[in-house]
Amino acid sequence: MVGVPPPATTGAAQNELKPRTWWMALAASVAFLVLAVRLYQLQILRGDEYKERADENFVKELRVPADRGFILDRSHRILVDSRPSYDVTLTPYFCGKACPDMLVELGTLLSLSDDTATTGTAPRRATSSAT
Repeated sequence: MVGVPPPATTGAAQNELKPRTWWMALAASVAFLVLAVRLYQLQILRGDEYKERADENFVKELRVPADRGFILDRSHRILVDSRPSYDVTLTPYFCGKACPDMLVELGTLLSLSDDTATTGTAPRRATSSAT
């Protein structure tokens, strides 16, 4: 097909595509504009509200029932009983710059030594293993 001129309709087809391309570009620009306006609304106008809601969701309280019964040996002596155990956790985010004072106050309330109160860790109890 050497020497065959291209069809004469290519110019007409390209002229038909120009308005379509323009409309698609316009539609994409409008979509991005809508997204940008929505982003502005969520981040700038309502950002404080969402930050407050996120801070409230920071801590989740989970209740686990402690009563699980007794574990007995074969002569019906109690090996393990159910008694509540509590952990005290202090998150620096919530106490801010008052964390050292808060640790001392918690140490006093929980009857901890000064060392334990200032480091924030209590010594673990030794556990015995049955052999």
